[in-house]
Amino acid sequence: MFIKAFAIICFCETLLKKITRRKGIQRPCEFLGIPIKGTKSIKKIAEKIAESKSLLCPFTCTDCMKKRHYAKESGMKLASGICSVWYAGVPYIICQNRLLENNLIFKKTSKKIFGNEQYKNFRETKVGDYGRVDHIVGECDPKSNKILNFFGLERIAVDTTKTRGLNDAINDCLSGKIGKKYSFGLNFMHTLKLEIIQVILKGKIFEEWEKKYILVLQDHLFNYLQNLTGFSVKDGINDNPIIFCLTALKYDNSKKRYSLHVKGFKSTDVDLFKTQIRAKKTRIPKLSPFIDRLERKLKKQKR
Repeated sequence: MFIKAFAIICFCETLLKKITRRKGIQRPCEFLGIPIKGTKSIKKIAEKIAESKSLLCPFTCTDCMKKRHYAKESGMKLASGICSVWYAGVPYIICQNRLLENNLIFKKTSKKIFGNEQYKNFRETKVGDYGRVDHIVGECDPKSNKILNFFGLERIAVDTTKTRGLNDAINDCLSGKIGKKYSFGLNFMHTLKLEIIQVILKGKIFEEWEKKYILVLQDHLFNYLQNLTGFSVKDGINDNPIIFCLTALKYDNSKKRYSLHVKGFKSTDVDLFKTQIRAKKTRIPKLSPFIDRLERKLKKQKR
C-alpha cells in the first residue's frame, strides 16, 4: 500500500512539474501538423517554409488557409502554417482545419447520430437568411439518392491576437531556432460571441427541423467558455438538439506527432442555453476601479 501511494505521489509531482514548465511556454505548437519540439523538427519546418510560399495543409491537402499578419499589408500571399499554439500551459487549436484530421469528427458524430460511419459530407451549406453551416452530414440511401437523416456541424477554433509574434516564431524557425515565449494572445471573447450567435440562430433552425446541431471544439476551449459564463450541459446527447463534441490533442510517441481524439459529447437546448449565457457574478469587475480607470484615461486625453 505504501509503495503504491508513493508511486502515485511521484507521478503527481512529475505531472505538476511538467505543467508548471509548460506554463512558461508561449509559442507555436504545430506547424503543418509537425510538432515544434527539438532541432530536427525545426529543421524540417525550415525546409517546408523554404520549399514554397504555398504551404500544403496535411489535414485538407490544400493550401494553408491561415494567412500571416503582414501578408495583406505587403501584398504577399504568405501562409502561416500554424495549427496550434502553446498558451498558459495548454496546446490550443487555432485553425478550424486542424479538427479535420482523418475525418475523425465526422466518423464519431455519424456513429453517434446514425449508428454507423456511412455519411455524405456537404460543405458550406446555406440555411436561409442565417448564413452557412460548415458541414451538413447526411445519411443517404445509395439506391434512391434520398437523404434519410442529417445534422449540422460547425468547427470552432480559438482566434489569436497580436499575431506578429507568431510571425516572429516562423522567422526564427527559418533561422533554425525557436524561442520559449512570443508576444501573442488568444481572443476567447470573440470566439464566445461567434458560438453564442451560432447556437441561438442556426441552432434554432435545426431544433425546429428536429435535427441535431453539433459544435466541434477543443475540450480546453469548451472548459474556458463554460467557466466564463457558467452555462450547464448534460453528458451525452439525450434528446437535446444542441451537441458539443469535445476534442483533445494528445502527443503520440510512436508517430512523433499530436493526434486528435474525441473525448465525448455534451448537450443542451437553445432556450436553456440562452437563459444561462450571462456574466458570472464572481467575475463581474468592481465599479470603483472601473471608474478610476476611466478617469485616468480622461486625464491623459486632456494633456
